[in-house]
Amino acid sequence: MLPSPIASFAFRLSPGADLKSDLLAVARSRDWRAVAVLTCVGSLSAYRLRFAGRSEGVTRVGAFEIISLVGTLSADAAHLHIGLADEHGAMVGGHVLDGCIIRTTAELVVAELPALTFDREPDPATGYAELTIGPRQK
Repeated sequence: MLPSPIASFAFRLSPGADLKSDLLAVARSRDWRAVAVLTCVGSLSAYRLRFAGRSEGVTRVGAFEIISLVGTLSADAAHLHIGLADEHGAMVGGHVLDGCIIRTTAELVVAELPALTFDREPDPATGYAELTIGPRQK
């Protein structure tokens, strides 16, 4: 466990933006090395998610409210999970893939941890590139 101060940032993604790739673009433009998503509200016109235990993604088109977005990211990678509700209030959630397209807005508040670096390294126990946390080099 490593301590870090935090700096919070609020911003909005516009209609037509891709949630994951545009969030990564913001991280790259600011050279963020360790960020946690604090909150996000908005809507999607399409989602592409990977559900638990599945290797392939699922795509749906429609009107979906963003109920929750959580995750970690850096300028190099993002690990995001989202909860969505459709026009009937039915919920779906999963691992965010490219292809989650903003319908009206995505209002985000994130916390940068400037003393840390988030990296991803293969973990033989899970088969995925998992989070590693280290001190940020000055």
